[in-house]
Parts: sequence; structure tokens; C-alpha cells
Amino acid sequence: MTDYTDYVMNGEYVGNSVIIDDINYPRQAYADLEQLTPVATPPTLTEGQTMDWHDGSVIDGEWVRFTVRDKTTDE
Repeated sequence: MTDYTDYVMNGEYVGNSVIIDDINYPRQAYADLEQLTPVATPPTLTEGQTMDWHDGSVIDGEWVRFTVRDKTTDE
């Protein structure tokens, strides 16, 4: 299983603990909580690529706030 640094719940980042149904869960429990979505780690870009940042959405089970694309001629 991937070790994610950050998680979101309903599109909002959660800190070192989160309260769900009046229960306080520590960060160590995040991977087991279906209410939380792991935040995707931005990839290492290759020469000729750039990253565009946006509000974020869930893609393949991860919260993604970026799109990788090839740079335009002007960039």
C-alpha cells in the first residue's frame, strides 16, 4: 500500500487527526478510513513537461490537483 502524506475529506485537507461520527482518528488510521481520500503526489517532470494546478478532483481513488502536459513552443 502506498504511504500517502496528505488526505482530504470532502475536498478539504485534514491535519494530524480527524473527527468522523464523533470519533477522533489519528493520522496512523487514515489509510483505513473510507471517508478520506489520499492526495496524489506530483510526479517528477521530464524535460519538456509542465504542470498545471487546479481545484482538484478524485481520479482513480486519489485527490489530484494537477495535470501534466507537454510545454508549448512559447514556454
